[in-house]
Amino acid sequence: MKIAAISDIHGNLEALKAVIDDINKEKINKIFVCGDLAVAGPEPAETIDFLLNLKKEKKITFIQGNTDKWLFNEQSWPKNETMINAIKYTQQALRPDQLEFLKSLPEQHTETIGKLSIRLVHEESMAQNAEEDIILFGHTHLPELKKINRKSYINTGSVGRPFTENPLACYLILNFPDPESQDFSFEHKFIKYDKEATAEKLTALNFKGSEKLAQVILNPSLRHELFS
Repeated sequence: MKIAAISDIHGNLEALKAVIDDINKEKINKIFVCGDLAVAGPEPAETIDFLLNLKKEKKITFIQGNTDKWLFNEQSWPKNETMINAIKYTQQALRPDQLEFLKSLPEQHTETIGKLSIRLVHEESMAQNAEEDIILFGHTHLPELKKINRKSYINTGSVGRPFTENPLACYLILNFPDPESQDFSFEHKFIKYDKEATAEKLTALNFKGSEKLAQVILNPSLRHELFS
């Protein structure tokens, strides 16, 4: 069995489509989506519609990320003006049914594949005492593997706002070759997409800070300067 795990799409439809095109080539059996679907990108509504249509033809499990929660809980908003404006834009852009979909998502998900148990969370801190063999998460936008007490903590990386030096859309493939074994392998894949088009769309939104969000798409190292 092969599973794809994606996270932190952030309303970047260009990146999402490129990743799904690659997933289709990999003969994936199931997709896990670890949250942060819509906020801070130029096409939140189109991104949600794309994911919901994908759900009709593929096995997909979604969980909720912190920016998804922001859409319903103003008390949890960051203090950064650019992000607040991005949240407000996303709230206005999404239809009621799309907002309800995001609100309905669980914070965590667990399932068993063969002899291995898997937990999905958005942030690693949500699974510090997890009993599962594999913990999948996102949030930091940086692909990573940690081994803690014989458990594998794997950050999927980010589809829509990668913070790697070369900002290619990133996702994770897990391969379970034998259901009677606890063996598995994984690979982070880095996918080229038209980030310039995404940046242009963000800039064109013309809310205060949209140009900053666009600059970070092109050069992730600017995030420290622009959002400090």
